[in-house]
Amino acid sequence: MEYYVYTYFYEDGTAYYVGKGNHKRIFMRHDVPVPEQHLIQYFPFETEVEAWDTEIQLIALYGRQQDGGTLMNRSTGGKHGGAGVTY
Repeated sequence: MEYYVYTYFYEDGTAYYVGKGNHKRIFMRHDVPVPEQHLIQYFPFETEVEAWDTEIQLIALYGRQQDGGTLMNRSTGGKHGGAGVTY
């Protein structure tokens, strides 16, 4: 099974969401708006562990809005997706 990490961008190039998925998750509606395809960056991986690690790294790179970054992500990513969630 192939896993991937994706980043959603606004037209101005600002990242606003990082997610991990498989199958068609990248285009499914969830808590954030899904942009047009040309505004999505996609990184495929052979293992889910690689995808989780990359998701964590990208969220740390761009930063969550609650931490002064640009991402709408509530968690810090990874296997236990609720890590770092604050309301």
